[in-house]
Amino acid sequence: MNIARKYKILIVLLVLLLSAAAAIRWVRHAKPFYMPDIQLSTIDNRTINLKSYQGRPVLVTFWASTCAICMREIPHLIKMYNDLHPKGLEIIGIVIYWNDAKD
Repeated sequence: MNIARKYKILIVLLVLLLSAAAAIRWVRHAKPFYMPDIQLSTIDNRTINLKSYQGRPVLVTFWASTCAICMREIPHLIKMYNDLHPKGLEIIGIVIYWNDAKD
């Protein structure tokens, strides 16, 4: 391996190391995200308030039955829910209208 290639590899590794250190520092000093006070209607005509999930892990996802990518995502969301719900995870799916011929 020539010297120029070794230096390139060393520079890439150094950048990765500094990026990781910066990310760790950011995570340690990040302030908690506060849930907005939003009310949503459920499919069974109940009302839920997002603020009631404060302090718990919540994934809010937007999807549509006409969105191919959204439909491919559903099995992964189900697996994530089954794996992590016992640890407190909630997933809220918000249905939206989607009509994109490019999808």
